[in-house]
Amino acid sequence: KTVDLLWMTENEENLSHYRVMRSGDGRNFEMIGTVTSRGTNGGTTEYRLNDPHPFTGRNFYQLESYDHDGKFKRSSIVQVDIRSAIYYTVSPNPFTNRIRIVPANLTGQQIEIKLTDLQGRTIITKQFAGLTGPVSLAVPDDLAAGVYLLRISNADNIQVFKMVKE
Repeated sequence: KTVDLLWMTENEENLSHYRVMRSGDGRNFEMIGTVTSRGTNGGTTEYRLNDPHPFTGRNFYQLESYDHDGKFKRSSIVQVDIRSAIYYTVSPNPFTNRIRIVPANLTGQQIEIKLTDLQGRTIITKQFAGLTGPVSLAVPDDLAAGVYLLRISNADNIQVFKMVKE
């Protein structure tokens, strides 16, 4: 859902700030944030900025580092590919006999829901074609209390949730 941008510098001198730039095509960039230089003259310094709203698909990032006199340099371009904006809300956790799964940004795709134990043994497998709304997954009454993995997948997205059975 977000992109965490991290960069490191060595021996900064005369740096004022960094502008973090983003593009959807690798050519036309827009500023998404600024980070003030810590002004260290020796050693390594780590910086980060979170992009809370990346594009679905390709995102290109570039840094512009500005000196105190206004001169700047551009970094090389780094690409991040956000495959899908699909995500799920799963509740309750811990659960007793039902798990509710609510998809967001799912456009009628086929999904598979699989509940397994920590040894990889399948407890439940369900497939849904054209899913767009919430699903309630019934869990066997005799399922032992413990930790399980809920795997939700579609053609280009897999999400895994750690679930606790009471």
